[in-house]
Amino acid sequence: DYNLTISFLKKSDEVRKKTKKNTLFLLGQNRLDKLMDFAKEPGLHTFAKVEVFPAVSRIAQQHPERRNEIIEWFREYLRFQPKNCPRLNISTALLPA
Repeated sequence: DYNLTISFLKKSDEVRKKTKKNTLFLLGQNRLDKLMDFAKEPGLHTFAKVEVFPAVSRIAQQHPERRNEIIEWFREYLRFQPKNCPRLNISTALLPA
């Protein structure tokens, strides 16, 4: 389930590496709001969040009719990041790229 997957991503790198590649795509494709909440959640390691961005991108690839929705999702994240993460480093800023 979605919450179980997110809890795995919040755990160690070891657990995260075992998470299947398609899980976030399959469970998150109709829950973009939950994926955004996770991406914005403070205190999580940057590399835990990295898993979200390819999943969201894949939604647009698999469902071209949702392309504009996905672009808006990334736009919202990119607007959020500088305001809420003043000590932003370049690797974090480039995550969605």
